[in-house]
Amino acid sequence: VLVSNSGRRAQPNESRLIKLGFEPGSWDHFVSSGEVAWRSFGEMATSGKLRPGTKCLLISRDNDRSAIEGLPFALTGSGDEAELVLIAASEGDRFDLDHYRRLFAPAAERRGPCFCTNPDMIMLTAVGPRFGAGRLADLY
Repeated sequence: VLVSNSGRRAQPNESRLIKLGFEPGSWDHFVSSGEVAWRSFGEMATSGKLRPGTKCLLISRDNDRSAIEGLPFALTGSGDEAELVLIAASEGDRFDLDHYRRLFAPAAERRGPCFCTNPDMIMLTAVGPRFGAGRLADLY
């Protein structure tokens, strides 16, 4: 069993391992924090604790939407509209903290719920170490 704090779901993580040269099937099960969160949101939707069409501000890398695919969220790119913020990753190599501060401010001022599925404070990028999703959660 492989356990990861990745904000991505299990399948994208498994695909990444295979691309890195790991033998497919050399693990029995892959568990990621992104997968656990996705399943939890699904259970919340089934039980009625999560309203269909909830406006979600998703913070991810490389346009990855696996964290919400199949869930009853309506994506928004605006903190003004967000009813829920999901931080699955950071693009600290593309944006500075002030960008995220401005993006989050309206939702944070309303005390909208924020979920972080990858607590890394620092991540390694092609341009060197940058702030991770955990740092964004602290900022929120």
